Amino acid sequence: YPPLYHVQEALAESAIFENRNYIASKDEVIYLGEKHLEYRNKKYKGYFFKLRSKQDFDKNFKMYLVVYEAGKPIGTEYFYKSDGYRMSDMDTDKTAMDYVLEEFHLKDRSRAMVYHPQSSLNYRQLGF
Repeated sequence: YPPLYHVQEALAESAIFENRNYIASKDEVIYLGEKHLEYRNKKYKGYFFKLRSKQDFDKNFKMYLVVYEAGKPIGTEYFYKSDGYRMSDMDTDKTAMDYVLEEFHLKDRSRAMVYHPQSSLNYRQLGF
């Protein structure tokens, strides 16, 4: 790798495009920062990104979190990658980051889901 891209942040960004091509003229990626995390008594480092494709009908961003085990050498193998939370017009960056972070903490709980107050379909509206 060129030295500019030999950082975990750049590899985390590339993980977002694992199943599709990055097109500079059509994709907008914004790096929001990193956060030290703990999950099941192990240390991790998470990288937050916003992504918007100019080809999508919906012009809102999607928030992504890519997590790597702390203390390991730089590498492409991540511990967790979010599916991308589609941000609404009402979501701030911090709110969306909190949602994807909560998804990370609930990743092994198959029946648990993150509660989004402004979503149109949630358990409170269904009467459960």
